[in-house]
Amino acid sequence: MIPTDGEFYILYVLYLLVYTWGIIGILKNAFKLKRILIFIFTISLILNLYLFCNPENFKGGGSLTILFYSTFILIFNVLSIITSYLFRKNQ
Repeated sequence: MIPTDGEFYILYVLYLLVYTWGIIGILKNAFKLKRILIFIFTISLILNLYLFCNPENFKGGGSLTILFYSTFILIFNVLSIITSYLFRKNQ
């Protein structure tokens, strides 16, 4: 079940941008940073699949909770990528 509200479209576009940025980073960077980025994206995908694939999460107005948790995962994803790049640049 994939919600199609306007807020979720914004979230989907943000995820598309972040994953595009991450895939470019995976293709361009050194092996150690590639492993870190792949790990970050794998954890993010697993958490989002868990949220979106369970129909119980959407009952009783739960879509706002899904929107909140997905946004939280997105922010964590972006902060993890930025931190990885900063540590890699300092080495």
